Amino acid sequence: MVKSTHFYAGIFLQILLVAVRPDVASAFAAGGGFAKSIAPVAEHVPESASDLIDFLKAQGSKGIGSGVEVGRSIDSTIRGLYATKDFKKDQILCRIPSDCALALSDPSEAGDGGSISAALGGLNFLKFYVKNPQAAMLWAPYLGSLPTQGSSDFDATPDFFSEEEVRELEFPRLINSVAGRLAEIRELAGEAQISVDDLHFAAWLVSSRSYRIAIDAGDDVDLDDGVRSTVSKPKRYLRVMLPFIDLANHSSDGANCEMHIVDPEKDDAWFTIRALRPIRAGKEIKLCYGTGVESSVELLANYGFVQTDNKIDPLMLKKGGDDCITSIGGWKTTLEGDEALLATGDLSDNMKKVLEFRCRLKRS
Repeated sequence: MVKSTHFYAGIFLQILLVAVRPDVASAFAAGGGFAKSIAPVAEHVPESASDLIDFLKAQGSKGIGSGVEVGRSIDSTIRGLYATKDFKKDQILCRIPSDCALALSDPSEAGDGGSISAALGGLNFLKFYVKNPQAAMLWAPYLGSLPTQGSSDFDATPDFFSEEEVRELEFPRLINSVAGRLAEIRELAGEAQISVDDLHFAAWLVSSRSYRIAIDAGDDVDLDDGVRSTVSKPKRYLRVMLPFIDLANHSSDGANCEMHIVDPEKDDAWFTIRALRPIRAGKEIKLCYGTGVESSVELLANYGFVQTDNKIDPLMLKKGGDDCITSIGGWKTTLEGDEALLATGDLSDNMKKVLEFRCRLKRS
């Protein structure tokens, strides 16, 4: 766990100062690429990811392209990360230096930066990296690797659904969260005088790809006997985007890796992917997004998908609340009807998610 704000303040300052290492240009000129994909688990590696790998290698990243590479599932065509060799439990698969992380808030400022909304994080993302010419040039390999709206890598969250599709979700908590996000996006866009569409998509990037990193906010103080001690304070959090690592896909119950920080107290800390169990070459690397206790409501709202099975859903429904449907009788539709509609296959991507969501919660 992170033990001081010094390291995170360093990330933020490095980003705003756009400190480029001198070997970046020569590395790009030299070219490079990925290790050969392992068929048939992974196929074609996009060029944008190739640029990203060259950039990260020039910054000192390890295991990228040699131990872990980008590929697409032949079955689903979804982009993800794959092991190119065997790994043991607790082994580090790859790592990127801390100054390759993109901070979305200033940890030196008051408040909990990790709890900033997707809309505010999106606004900072645009201001710090996209609209800043120097930063945009530095981070071009990463920005170019990100999904674009409408592409096969864009997994729409419900705030991109039509009003009718949102109503079809039926679940008040999710419907309210969609309305709240859209309202905040419109308000912030107006205040910052930027495009609502640009901020909407930036908010999606932050919601679906950023990581919330814990910071121990304890301070050293002098006691009467001259001994220095640490006063415990509530932890603070920082939201960051982690190039390459954010290409890993999610599994609620079957994650085989975790994002892990090595030497967080030091300026030269590392963000890594660490194996939770043995991983064979060719296997997809999967992380558990968020805190690991996200229900289908949060997964659909923030990441745009519904997990086939989610052990958190029954707990969420049991806890209940005014914005929660806790019984089958509370739904306007039936499980049997939803399953029949899903079986037809004649659905838009958004309506398929709506029905998958309703079925998931009704089965819980």
